[in-house]
Amino acid sequence: MASPQHVLIIGGGLGGPALAIALARRNIRSSIYELRSEPGDIGGALMLPPNALRVLDKVVGVYESVRSSGYVLQRVTAYASDGMKLGEVGLGEEKEDGYPAVRIRRPTLHKVLLEECARHGVTIQYGKKLERIEETDDGVTAFLVDGTSATGDILVGADGIHSKVREHVLGPAAPTATYSGLCGIGGTLPQSQIRTPPGYHFPAFIYTSAGMLMAMLVDPEGQTIGWASQETIPDKGREGWEEYQRTGQAARAAKKTYQAVTHEPIRSIMDGIVDDQVNLWAPYELPDLPTWHTNRGSAQAFEDAGYLARLLESHDAVAKGYDKVFARFEKVRKDRFQHVRDITAASGSTRRGSGPGLAWTFRKWATKAYFWFKGGVLRDTRITGYDVQEEDIGVES
Repeated sequence: MASPQHVLIIGGGLGGPALAIALARRNIRSSIYELRSEPGDIGGALMLPPNALRVLDKVVGVYESVRSSGYVLQRVTAYASDGMKLGEVGLGEEKEDGYPAVRIRRPTLHKVLLEECARHGVTIQYGKKLERIEETDDGVTAFLVDGTSATGDILVGADGIHSKVREHVLGPAAPTATYSGLCGIGGTLPQSQIRTPPGYHFPAFIYTSAGMLMAMLVDPEGQTIGWASQETIPDKGREGWEEYQRTGQAARAAKKTYQAVTHEPIRSIMDGIVDDQVNLWAPYELPDLPTWHTNRGSAQAFEDAGYLARLLESHDAVAKGYDKVFARFEKVRKDRFQHVRDITAASGSTRRGSGPGLAWTFRKWATKAYFWFKGGVLRDTRITGYDVQEEDIGVES
């Protein structure tokens, strides 16, 4: 069996176009079907660590465009709210990892990927809502709500947390995504608007009694600060979240969280927020699935795309059948995802507030002591050092 002649990709966010480009570079044709009526221009900024940039370079071929479109960094300075330096967090050491980290706006990254899709002749159709999928011995057909259909050798779901493809794969056993309980709120401000103490440097992780506020540079020149915080807010449903953001309630929630912090730069960041100009992320989660499904953040989505493209290019792998190919993909990527999830879950607790008074004083000095114990720099190569190109693509018979 040869490599597939035509791959159907449901979902035109970040992972879908990345996979399409990776396939095109291996002479495998694909078509993307996207629910939205046009490319979106919404969303905040993303941090692309070395493991993501490694895929975007070696597999997708857009690294230079991505690097020049975002803010290149290697470390973030961690501060307490009173300005005391706690240490540094290494996100991408170019000498050791081969790549730095890049903070980039999601719409900018999306535009880079779509332009590369066009250069490779990848077809993207918008306003295409998936209705159902039918599989035969000869291939797979996607039937769309508008009455059209498309047939390919295989179909890949890159359609997000509320995936229609997942429903097809799992049937009645498909779980419902549940709200994580933590809502991300953020926006951008010109750095010139923000007051900082002497010697203060961005990008910064600012630890406070109310939680951690991120203040990251998001443009190539480093003139724009992207701020973000996490808030514990009850689920409001899709339409409710849209109203919560549109009416300025999200912005006011962030301001309320940090209203007791009088130190800079938090004070000027909060004072500079325009209520109807913030972004909101209400992340939903899935339990472990009986049959696995991808799409867990941009870095993991790019790793998925890189590994799947390698498998589909391999005549030896495909010759053993697509079921074997996908079983291998599931095994390798599930192990990697679980590893990353365990690491990030352990670090997530540090973003939550401790409360004021002695609890905050203890948290501040304990955090500084931990940085000191680690030599002043926290860095985890278990994530950043990963190279999907080194994964074995051997498929069992």
